[in-house]
Amino acid sequence: MGSGLARAIFTKWPKVKEQYHLWNKGKTPLALLGTYKVIQVEPNVWVVNIYGQLEYGPGDKRYADYGAIKTALKKAKEDKQFSDVVQWTRFDDPIYFPHGFASALAGGNWDIISQLIEIYFPEATIVSNGTYTQI
Repeated sequence: MGSGLARAIFTKWPKVKEQYHLWNKGKTPLALLGTYKVIQVEPNVWVVNIYGQLEYGPGDKRYADYGAIKTALKKAKEDKQFSDVVQWTRFDDPIYFPHGFASALAGGNWDIISQLIEIYFPEATIVSNGTYTQI
């Protein structure tokens, strides 16, 4: 959580990084893979950390684990706690995903990632440099 999209998020909301480290304490990376954590950063604004890769690094290697991302998205969609927190079923709170999530430094294929998002969150909006696109 030190570069790319993660850095942009925790620079805007330092609480995200603090909560990330608290949540991860004592857990192995393998135990976290395919899970997610919701962090409220402002009234009616939550950041969802998806644990979708075990490693990170430079180069053209793919670190994104499509199976783990799919599992985390599916769990989030089905999880009553997540539904109660985000409350999109009652108040139509928008759900945003950053364009390129898990595909820039993580090396994932955006076409695959965006298809997974569309399966589990078809109502989501993709955000790219301040531009919003409905899936």
